Amino acid sequence: AQEAEILDMSKDMLREFISMDALCASEKTVFEVVVKWVQHDLKKRRAFFVSLLELVRLPVMSGEDLVDVVGQCPLVRESAEAQALLNEAKDYLLVPERQKDM
Repeated sequence: AQEAEILDMSKDMLREFISMDALCASEKTVFEVVVKWVQHDLKKRRAFFVSLLELVRLPVMSGEDLVDVVGQCPLVRESAEAQALLNEAKDYLLVPERQKDM
């Protein structure tokens, strides 16, 4: 899908798109798509950010991307729920022996 098509998708269409197992994109790219989609109409879409972020497989991202990309994103920084998702992903990476419990 082209960027303009993605930005114009409804929330439900975007949820379906980023949840596709056949999607050939890194989780960093999926995260960036979610952020761009929300920022495209911030007033209306900000409320959907956390529910979309829950679909991004943050634990499979590199630690560097979690810190430098996700952790620096203003949408993440201003949301306690998004911060909790980020922290859970960091915990997953930092304590591998607990991964089976998550």
